[in-house]
Amino acid sequence: MKPPVFLEHYNVKKCILFKFYIKVYFCSWQIWLHQVEKEVTSVYNHPLEVFVSLSNNKFMEMCILRIRECAKENGGYLSSALYRQSKKKPTCSQIINTFGTWNAAVEQAGIMSKNDFKQLCKHAVQECFEKFPHSPSAELYDWYIQTQQYIDHPNSKQITRAFGRWDKVIKEFGLWEMVLAAYSKKVCTEQIENCALANNGNVTAQLYEDYRRFVLNQDPKIPVPSYEVIIAVYGSWRNALKEINLTEIQRKLFLESIYREKQALEKFQRQQEIKNPYQT
Repeated sequence: MKPPVFLEHYNVKKCILFKFYIKVYFCSWQIWLHQVEKEVTSVYNHPLEVFVSLSNNKFMEMCILRIRECAKENGGYLSSALYRQSKKKPTCSQIINTFGTWNAAVEQAGIMSKNDFKQLCKHAVQECFEKFPHSPSAELYDWYIQTQQYIDHPNSKQITRAFGRWDKVIKEFGLWEMVLAAYSKKVCTEQIENCALANNGNVTAQLYEDYRRFVLNQDPKIPVPSYEVIIAVYGSWRNALKEINLTEIQRKLFLESIYREKQALEKFQRQQEIKNPYQT
């Protein structure tokens, strides 16, 4: 026979409403527990501690299951902060109360440590960058692990969730110099100019990032430096803009727009002449 329903949750004593009920009807927790122990022992022929232990074991199994699920969603590693962000149940506090510490819970669930996860990520990113040294980026890394079918490798979003911004991660992995070597000033200038041409002569940091994201979504192997790389190469975004002639680009775009309008007008006039060949 199953134990009473109220014993199914190990943390029932901490429920405020339940404690209020006990205080009103039994005056104290000890009197209620003594009464329950007598009833459970008489009905199930087992002491109360057996059922509490069984309930705790089930709860621990559920905690381990949730930890493993959340760790899988985060590439194999899980911190208490990442688990809190997932808003899964049981809560992080409940897990810590059950296992004593978060590290103890993670260890029992068989989740890799932060250092092991860092080494895994570093090896995966370095392998990708060494095979494609001309365009190292987060987008290229995601494309690489997908094409290689590395299902056990964390993607760039999972890496940044664990360690912070991508450029910060690359620096921590010791790969920043490799990234900078891939993007010369010439490459940076060309991409900023292409961004300006694609945006009617306008180019801001946000427009550039949008342009870069669009290009890399089409082909992640194209060398398009990130905003952080451009800042590292030029010192500032303003210095980078000085390297391109925005006035000349805007003039070129203006002349092209006039030429297109002229062509459209001539085409319209020809169509009108075809429709009315006898009109004088």
